[in-house]
Amino acid sequence: MKTVNTFAGDLRLVGGRLGLDFVNTVNDHALPQPRDHWRDYGLFLIWAQHAGAATPAQLEAAARAAAADPAAAQATLELARHARRALYGVF
Repeated sequence: MKTVNTFAGDLRLVGGRLGLDFVNTVNDHALPQPRDHWRDYGLFLIWAQHAGAATPAQLEAAARAAAADPAAAQATLELARHARRALYGVF
């Protein structure tokens, strides 16, 4: 049986490009309920750190902003998910 990593900070970065690794944060896109490694905004930030998508200072500022305004953090996560779906359609 295939083991699937479920922690955003440990995902294998095999796409060779940030955009491909971004799309690869969902397993089994074709399933009705694909496995999303960004189950919350905190995991999204962990993945961004792991993938080198943001500087430590940017990530720290984002975490502070999320703590101050959880609704805005959730909206940001939804925008990232929307962008990811759009990119998946391209690849």
